Amino acid sequence: MFFNFFSRSKIPTQISVKVFDQKGIVYQGDAKAVATFNELGEISLLPGHTNFISIIKDKLTLFLAGKEKKEISFATGVMRSFDYGLEIYLGISLKEGSASG
Repeated sequence: MFFNFFSRSKIPTQISVKVFDQKGIVYQGDAKAVATFNELGEISLLPGHTNFISIIKDKLTLFLAGKEKKEISFATGVMRSFDYGLEIYLGISLKEGSASG
């Protein structure tokens, strides 16, 4: 069976986003795009982004329906992108030398 990777019908238009902090869910819903920062600079995710995990910092911007935006400030967190979803865990403190290996 041949799959057309360029078929427009398979390109998602929204990302399912869940943002958590220590108290629970901060945001749950769809976004057109998400922008934040990691150690290399600003990163943006659009629907269909490849799977990855990144330590993030400073600010998270969710681009919602129309021109609406939601901004969340924080110190550090972890972002996990998978399939057509995104999970963001805020308030994760990372201490140098704490990773085993």
